[in-house]
Amino acid sequence: MSGTRITGKESGFTLVELLIYMAIFVVVLGSMYSIMISNTRSYSSQENRVEMTQDLRAAMNLMVRAIRMAGCNPEDIDNVGFVDEADAEDRYDTDADSIHFTMDIDADGSIANTENINYYRDNVDGIDKIMRRTGGGGVQPVAENITALTFSYRFADGDTGTPDETDADTTNDLDDIRSVQISITGQTATQDAVTGGMITRTQTTWVQVRNAGLE
Repeated sequence: MSGTRITGKESGFTLVELLIYMAIFVVVLGSMYSIMISNTRSYSSQENRVEMTQDLRAAMNLMVRAIRMAGCNPEDIDNVGFVDEADAEDRYDTDADSIHFTMDIDADGSIANTENINYYRDNVDGIDKIMRRTGGGGVQPVAENITALTFSYRFADGDTGTPDETDADTTNDLDDIRSVQISITGQTATQDAVTGGMITRTQTTWVQVRNAGLE
């Protein structure tokens, strides 16, 4: 009588080996999840910063182009240049935190609404914004989440500061402005996903007023 004999052991995992493999799997899975979360936060942080920087750059470029042409007056008409509205709100003046100017770009001998421009910072709907106001009272937002907007002026004699607000004939009058320094500070719209706080950036530039002192 003959039969089949089993000469080797059947292969398989022991309970201890299975537990070890499961522990390794959990560690690897946890590491992959941590990397994914880190990458997501990094991407969100970078996206927030890029959006803020682009907004600052766009606002700066808009103001630079307009201020550069302040006082353009080919027809030699009155009331062209930097403005101080003595009887109006302070933000409609040309001073440390706002700027107001006129020009005659189309050389038609008059100042149209779009040639009367005023920039200032204001809180609208709970958000600090740079506002652009034109003649006729039209106001549009230029950039949001702006924590500071400041202007400094260089005059014909080389002095820097803000224009003299008195009626006295000084060397720091509105007519003596030759260049303008713009400084804008903005912050991210939401808290940074990496640092947990608000990220801020400041852009500063000087603008040469092309038409200043040409009379």
